[in-house]
Amino acid sequence: LHKFSCFFVILGMMLVARKTESVTACVYLAMHGCYGFCWILKYLYFPDWGFEMELPLALYVFCFVAAAVHWLTSWLIITHAFEATGPRIAVALMSYIMGMFLMFVGDAQKYILLKYHRGHLIREGVFTHTRNPNYLGEILIYSGYCTLSRSWLPWMICISFWLFLFLPNMMAKEQSLSRYSEWGLYTSHSFMLLPRITASWPH
Repeated sequence: LHKFSCFFVILGMMLVARKTESVTACVYLAMHGCYGFCWILKYLYFPDWGFEMELPLALYVFCFVAAAVHWLTSWLIITHAFEATGPRIAVALMSYIMGMFLMFVGDAQKYILLKYHRGHLIREGVFTHTRNPNYLGEILIYSGYCTLSRSWLPWMICISFWLFLFLPNMMAKEQSLSRYSEWGLYTSHSFMLLPRITASWPH
């Protein structure tokens, strides 16, 4: 629900703030709105089992409110007194596009391999040099939004999510995957998050 509503919430903010002609706001609307719609398509075509669990209503509301904190970034971007410069928009878009690639390709690859090749460690494709391309992609996507905001507050919000949500999840995943016999070889040419670009590339 949160992902689907992003486009409409941000558009509503633009209407309230009378910023429908703002280039920065429109770029951000396209970025975050498209991310939300792509996430819905991902859920339909290659869902993550982690989102299939039924949550108690109170926990669902808590998760929605926690995710909605990111809309503060939206408001800061939209209501900023000045337009973002061309180079800033370019950097934001580069981060966003690379993030979209890593996250959605990583999730699609994981879905297919777990469906048809379960029981084996995923260590090829976009998982070759980073063991968490989906988390890295998500970080790059939101870094693009933070870059457009020109404020420290969105960075603090995102860093909090990354440290207290992403990092524990990645550590738990590391512990779980270490049971595979190929784990030692895999960790020799990959890092937990940032790509280990000095390792050999797949042919």
